Amino acid sequence: MYDGHVKTGDLILIGEDYILFKESGNLVSISRDSIKYYVNPITRDAKKSRTPRISLSPISKRFTSEVDAGITVAMPFALRMGYTRWANVGRHWQLGLGTSMQFYRYTMFSGHTSIRYNIGQSKFYKPFFEGGFGLSYLSYVNGLNFRSTTQVSQFPFGYRADFKPIKQVLFGPGVYLDTGLGVAFTSKLLYNATWYKLNENPSPSFEIRGEYFFSSASLLFGFIF
Repeated sequence: MYDGHVKTGDLILIGEDYILFKESGNLVSISRDSIKYYVNPITRDAKKSRTPRISLSPISKRFTSEVDAGITVAMPFALRMGYTRWANVGRHWQLGLGTSMQFYRYTMFSGHTSIRYNIGQSKFYKPFFEGGFGLSYLSYVNGLNFRSTTQVSQFPFGYRADFKPIKQVLFGPGVYLDTGLGVAFTSKLLYNATWYKLNENPSPSFEIRGEYFFSSASLLFGFIF
């Protein structure tokens, strides 16, 4: 045990959060969190050697990292890649801080804060709800917005664009799957509300000012370590 004691008995059941074994004729239940390790001795007259079993243990670190990627529909930021550093707060809550790149017709690099609530008691499989807010620190228009007579994407001569900070709110459900081998996977479907101002100058004498709002959904897959 972690407290230094040694207990001996016949193992009856290995549960998710406890083990049950017989000690001196009595059934005893002990929390798995208090067990440092357990050994199953092999008798001398055993004829076959036993292959040790792989011990599966869920991620229990205070801080974890998540890398995710996915697609977004109905928005000029169609592809997304992100990184989030998560801190476990209590049994169900996580707080995250990270950055992401979203691109297609426009490209933006943004920082975001996130919060996640894990549902259920299982250590290996957890549905969750996630929410977050992001703010761009770099954004620009891609040449994909324009096509020449030869169908080659290029900016018109003298074109300039000025983005105001792009703001984004995300929230939605997801699923967390721990492999028990030190890594985990997530899958989530997030609703996006994105808004920004964009001033464009197709030529020195012509200006377009617009305030834009996009409502969309993102399907993201993540890898946690």
